[in-house]
Amino acid sequence: MKAIYRTIMAAAAVVALTACSSDIEEATLLGFDSVGPRELKASVTDVVLDGYNEDAPAVDFVWGAYDLAVSNPQYKVPDDNMTMYLEFSKNEGFSPVDTALLMNGYMKTFTHSELNLIVSMNGYEKKVNAPMFVRVRYLLGENKPAQYSRPVELSVTPYGILFDRMDMLDSGKKNVLGSLYSPTENGVYQGFVSATADWMNFYLREKDNTIWGCVPNQAYNLSNDEDDMWNLWFPTSAGSYRLTADVNERVWVAEQLTSMKLVAKNGKSRNMKFSLKDNAWTAVVTITAGETFSAKATTRKYDNNNKDGVDGANINLDNIITIDEPGTWLVTINMGGWEPTASYGVSEEGESYDPVLLMLDTDNWNNVKCRLYSAKGDGKYIGFYRTTKGWENFLLATEGRETIYGSLPGSQFVLDSSSKRYNLWVDEKVGLYLYSVNLPESSWSYRYINKLTVAGSFNGGSTTANPMSYDASKKVWFADLNITEVGWGMQILVDGKWEEVFKSTGTGTLGYCEGDNIMPPGTGKYRLTINLYDMQHITYEFTAK
Repeated sequence: MKAIYRTIMAAAAVVALTACSSDIEEATLLGFDSVGPRELKASVTDVVLDGYNEDAPAVDFVWGAYDLAVSNPQYKVPDDNMTMYLEFSKNEGFSPVDTALLMNGYMKTFTHSELNLIVSMNGYEKKVNAPMFVRVRYLLGENKPAQYSRPVELSVTPYGILFDRMDMLDSGKKNVLGSLYSPTENGVYQGFVSATADWMNFYLREKDNTIWGCVPNQAYNLSNDEDDMWNLWFPTSAGSYRLTADVNERVWVAEQLTSMKLVAKNGKSRNMKFSLKDNAWTAVVTITAGETFSAKATTRKYDNNNKDGVDGANINLDNIITIDEPGTWLVTINMGGWEPTASYGVSEEGESYDPVLLMLDTDNWNNVKCRLYSAKGDGKYIGFYRTTKGWENFLLATEGRETIYGSLPGSQFVLDSSSKRYNLWVDEKVGLYLYSVNLPESSWSYRYINKLTVAGSFNGGSTTANPMSYDASKKVWFADLNITEVGWGMQILVDGKWEEVFKSTGTGTLGYCEGDNIMPPGTGKYRLTINLYDMQHITYEFTAK
């Protein structure tokens, strides 16, 4: 848990204001060393830092600027001329400067955790009030002495560096994706997190800002050498995991929760579903009297001895929730926090999802690319759309646009309806795709369709003789047919497969993998046109040629 706290420094820019020839008046910079010190103000001077609200603002600093000018009007003050550092010291003489932070702008807000880290790393005793002095150092260049603001004195009470939590960071080391915990601060952290993509990369960070990755070529050996370490990664597919990181032994373990059952006291159990987006497991139960439930998860363990995984021990969450009221309830086990917690609410089981989802243009939500359909009302939708470019973005929405779905940041095929969502996209070639959406599992996928062909009595059932073409202006598919025999009619095959076809479900309408053979109006030359825009109402038409 030992960490090196690096003081942030930057080389000051050299400002050269000299004449180009002896007959031009030499330029002099005015307004820097000829005026008094700038003012530095703190929003509060008695700061008691709170370890329970680490991201809350603790103190704001605001400081004055210099109004610079050049004596020779042929010159102007260079852009980005000033370099500023906010300096912290335990003594008012600033000897030594304990921490110097490069500033951008003329104000800075420190959160409880940011200021606590500065204070704690400079030797301040935990929960003891002590003075801290702050000033701004202004630099114009190596050839000019620094100027300093008037210092301010703070009275600061730190909570010290607690090694009770370790955050899981994204591969850019910026966003917190989840957390592991060590209630006794013994250097062994454990927590339940979700991997939102296969083989997802991440880092771990302790509260003293120590970043942990892995030793190169040693996936489960931890390293805090930021110049040499690799990122960590989940050992297999997206899903629910329990991670254990031991910074004393410098090893970590991943346990994938492959399934979870909700178990009643009488032994009856129900399978639970995992939501990547919420990092939670859910199940619907019906009870006639009060009942206490436990949960049992099966695992697959990955560590130094089991790099390809081995069936691990079950994870038991005993007596995790008691429901006093009879009824049908949705039980949710939230896997974040110190330990999993459970809640219950009115179940939506039996309620149908909206029958249609809209595929929207990301720039104009009134532009509907296609309509996807859930035939069973179970939240599982399919639809066809032909992309117009190789990288096409879109969103999904309910008909009234009450809910807009994009992708979970960092995971293309996980749906997210929050304000942080990304666009959905297809990044392959232009063409027809079949889209599948599963709202209960917050997922979606697509498949490229190579061809649509018409096969029937008229062409001897050939799966290749009559391919369909796309009319971009009308956004329909068509085939010109010479029907010499009506016979048993015809079907429209997807990728030449008889098991994946469009058939007639009535006059002028088609079903996907359902219905009866399409019967042409008779013999002769016809153009068969189909419109795949609305999966609920796919239409077809024969036009005599």
